[in-house]
Amino acid sequence: MNPPRQHQQYTEQEIALLRRWAGVKTAAEIATMLGRSTRSVGYKLRDLGLSGQLYGEHHWSAKYADLLIAMVLTLYDAGFTPAEIYNTLSRAELDHKAIKNIIHRRKACTRSTCTQA
Repeated sequence: MNPPRQHQQYTEQEIALLRRWAGVKTAAEIATMLGRSTRSVGYKLRDLGLSGQLYGEHHWSAKYADLLIAMVLTLYDAGFTPAEIYNTLSRAELDHKAIKNIIHRRKACTRSTCTQA
């Protein structure tokens, strides 16, 4: 017969670490850091109202760094056109279509419930 499982409460330090790394590291990576199971970390993330899904440049399909996207949006907010942004950034990894997609995505997010630009 197996002994009953011991469920250890999360400490304030562990909760702070969960909040810091949620969305940046996977639940498995956070679990390794805390010495807990991936399932436990996943449940605790949900209890805290946090998502374990990676976002921004940490997401597996990210094409551009968060800083580059922030630069595009800042220039656009300052009144630059996509063509001017393209020339200003010296064609840094971005073409005209990518710049327009970044701007369009942010506009779509502000019209819906999306929280990320």
